[in-house]
Amino acid sequence: MTFCQDIYDMLCKKHPNSNIYVIGDHHLFHRNIIEYTRPEFQSIDEMNEHIINAHNRTIGSNDVVIFLGDFSLKNSEIGKSCAKMKGHKYLILGNHDPKNLEKKYHSLGLEGIYTTPIRIGNQFLSHEPLIKGQKEDLTFQGILREFDSCESAINYHGHFHIKGNNLSSSHTNATCEAQGYTPMLIGKTLSKQSTDEKPLFINSDQFVSACEFIKKSYGLEAKLLLNDYIYSMMLESLTKHRKQHLIQGSFGLYKKYGYASSFSDLDISCIYNPANSKKKNQNMLKVISDEMYEY
Repeated sequence: MTFCQDIYDMLCKKHPNSNIYVIGDHHLFHRNIIEYTRPEFQSIDEMNEHIINAHNRTIGSNDVVIFLGDFSLKNSEIGKSCAKMKGHKYLILGNHDPKNLEKKYHSLGLEGIYTTPIRIGNQFLSHEPLIKGQKEDLTFQGILREFDSCESAINYHGHFHIKGNNLSSSHTNATCEAQGYTPMLIGKTLSKQSTDEKPLFINSDQFVSACEFIKKSYGLEAKLLLNDYIYSMMLESLTKHRKQHLIQGSFGLYKKYGYASSFSDLDISCIYNPANSKKKNQNMLKVISDEMYEY
């Protein structure tokens, strides 16, 4: 199980050969934001027009732009505002965005909406910055651990309405104020997917961070988690054989279905085909085990 969804493959499939931009905290129709951090504007209409024009000068019709939360303080106008803005638009909900937007995002001109931070490879996108003490809920803490364990990770975030420097070399403030109201280019989708094959979960940053998180939270040894995962992978490969009698381990249930009521019982107990002899079953298990460890 991973806490932070990687949307890069999805973007490549839906929008091949497209630039990817991020920007946060438009705060459209927010009168008080002018007094707080945007004194250059005389009215809401002037601010809204400036933000939309800056967007359209940068974003093309085939580009992808991900809004990092707090898009509009007047929810009834979100659809009209999005209709004026070019590109394929996605939104990560911020603290000023109501949760019910998730149910009607298509009608608002958004192609996707996310209630938690997401990632594009080693680039983590969030409303609140991924720093300790920012939020205490379990999902945020899991994503923070994944971010901290990901090599060369960068967090593009909103929420901080400042024009100054970033929190650290691993964080980039992508609010409107920090980026001069201009969406920031962070990458490009592939012209086509190079392969449909996924890297083995055991080799991924997500597996390492998930193991570390479970180990700390439930007091388990990493070796037990690793062994249980390998056996679970064996079981998955054996399900192709109709006559197999299989018992799935708890980490396999966690990986596949998000089942997390207990990790104290790593209960892989048998892998066998009753039509075969005991020795043949043992040899089958050894072959599969060797293949798994080769990864």
